[in-house]
Order: sequence, then C-alpha cells, then structure tokens
Amino acid sequence: MKKRTILILTILAAGLLMWKWLACGYNPDKPTEFYPIFSRQTKRVKYEAFVVSNAPCDTGELRKVVEKYNFETWSLDTLKKYKALERIFYKETKYMTKDFREGDEYNPIFDNWDNVKDFRNHAKDILIQSRYYLDGINGKKYYRIWINGDYDDRMDDMYMNRIEESFYDLGSFYREKRKIYDTH
Repeated sequence: MKKRTILILTILAAGLLMWKWLACGYNPDKPTEFYPIFSRQTKRVKYEAFVVSNAPCDTGELRKVVEKYNFETWSLDTLKKYKALERIFYKETKYMTKDFREGDEYNPIFDNWDNVKDFRNHAKDILIQSRYYLDGINGKKYYRIWINGDYDDRMDDMYMNRIEESFYDLGSFYREKRKIYDTH
C-alpha cells in the first residue's frame, strides 16, 4: 500500500510539473525573441521595455537569455554614456503584444470601462528587469537583475530572485560578460 501511494504521488507530481511547463508555452526548439515596445532617455538615463516571445519558464535559463540579449545589444560606449540603463521585459500574452503602445486601445477589448493600454495592467506579466548604474559616491558600478520567479506567484514575491554584481572596471566587466555569453 505504501509503495502504491508513493507511486501515485510521484505520478501526480510529475504530471503537475509537466502541466506547469506546458502551460508556460515555451518551445526550446524556437528562438526567444525580444520586441521593443517603449523607450525613454535623458542625457544620463535610458529606460526600455520589451515583450519577450517564447520566454523560457526556468528562471535560470530566462536570466541567461536576457543577459545575453543585453550584452549583445549594449555597447561599451552605451554603458559609458549613461549613468543608468534599465530594461523591463514582459511575457507575451493576449494583451501584452509586440505591438503594445501605451495610450492606444486594446484589441481585443481588455476592459469595457477603460480599454486604454496601460503598463499598470501588466504588472503580473513582468518576467525580469535588468539595470546597470553608476554609484555617484564612490564610482562603483552595479549590474542588477531581478527575476520574477513564477508567472503565477503573488506580486509581493516578485523580486525574490535579485542578483547584483558590483565592479569598478567597466571594460573588464563588459568583456567578461560577452565572453560568458559568447557574443562577438
């Protein structure tokens, strides 16, 4: 009886994990694609938002894909130019699409009372945020990445997976990251 209960629980656990993986919609045979949907910049700060199509479910894999994208698309000159660079990545959904433009109307209808596209409607769609910034006090630089662990988690658990790297030599840091992700 004990072996049978363990077998049933194992099958249920495996089924739940498989369902969770399939519900995510990730296909490892297809590329993960990034679509810019918003950009704002000043002399010293640049903020960008992206929709990610075919995002990995695994947070470790998601971090690797996003960091690789960052260091493929950020040049060393860009990192030197800005005091802070921040990127936010949203999971592609029915309403958060690669054509998302804040202020436009949702199509299909999102809400009959207020159908205007608004980033605040998509807080649960945030996958990951990355930020590079220079500390004005001692010249130290930081690269942070915050990972939203699970698409279905409560919002108060959103930034449990925060990773921060600090460094003084931007060139060495940049070259090391590009080497890790084999970007040329």
